[in-house]
Amino acid sequence: MEFEAVISPGRHVTLPQGQSLKFSPTLVGRTVTVWASQRTVHVLLDGQLIRTRSMTFQPRRAIRRVGADGTFVVARQKLRPGVAHAGKTVTVATVGDCQPGPRRR
Repeated sequence: MEFEAVISPGRHVTLPQGQSLKFSPTLVGRTVTVWASQRTVHVLLDGQLIRTRSMTFQPRRAIRRVGADGTFVVARQKLRPGVAHAGKTVTVATVGDCQPGPRRR
């Protein structure tokens, strides 16, 4: 699973199933990219890997309808497939390992 998240004023990013990561106060308000698999979480800032943590997640699946603005929410995280997918039903599943790859532009 990949998603973007903003580091909260409390210095946290909330992960699926209620787990969280805490960051330095200097990163509050910054947007990070989170890659989560069933065993590992990788956090990237401006395309650079800044943190890797071992965490255990149970496989999950969520079915959502993409809103008119091209977004939907799973596990309190807003995902943005884009307005081209507005009105479509999507299934999000956490399966296998997700390793950081090249950042899409």
